[in-house]
Amino acid sequence: SGMSTIVGHVSPDLDCIGSIWFLKRYGGMADAEVLFVNTGNPDPVVLAAADAVVDTGRVFDPGILRFDHHHFAGAAANETCATLQVAQALVIARPDFDFNPIWPIIELIYAGDTGKSAANESRAVGIHALLSSKKASRTLDDHGLLAYGFELLDTLATGLIAQDAARKNLAAHTVYRSADGLLVALKNA
Repeated sequence: SGMSTIVGHVSPDLDCIGSIWFLKRYGGMADAEVLFVNTGNPDPVVLAAADAVVDTGRVFDPGILRFDHHHFAGAAANETCATLQVAQALVIARPDFDFNPIWPIIELIYAGDTGKSAANESRAVGIHALLSSKKASRTLDDHGLLAYGFELLDTLATGLIAQDAARKNLAAHTVYRSADGLLVALKNA
């Protein structure tokens, strides 16, 4: 049946990159080819042939892997983003995977894409600033920006998953913790 395809928009932002990243890393589309279309006027033939479309196309239907929020009327368009839509669909589709440790990534992309103040620091010195700087340098094409975004997200996810595992390991070995939290007894420590 040939290679599957994921379609996003040219000059991808973190919402576009994040939703593609989730589909490739956790949605069973690791080997999918990524195509980019014009945001405002995407090629309907390319959209129709795609296995998944994110952050463009003006269709939201997780059943056919269409994840866009731009067509919603008024404020509703700002109540979600493509990354959040993909993540919510994957939480349902993948009960075998705990998305909780990496949920802060989703919240940050959502805050950035919807203009919320929770992303102000990221816009100044975080992943949003890094991607904006990389875009401004004009040294990477759309696939290069996607790879750069994947590197950032992979690094964050690896760290968050490791922190979660360490917290769970510590909790599993803690046999006593004083009310003030200053005294901790660990089993086999």
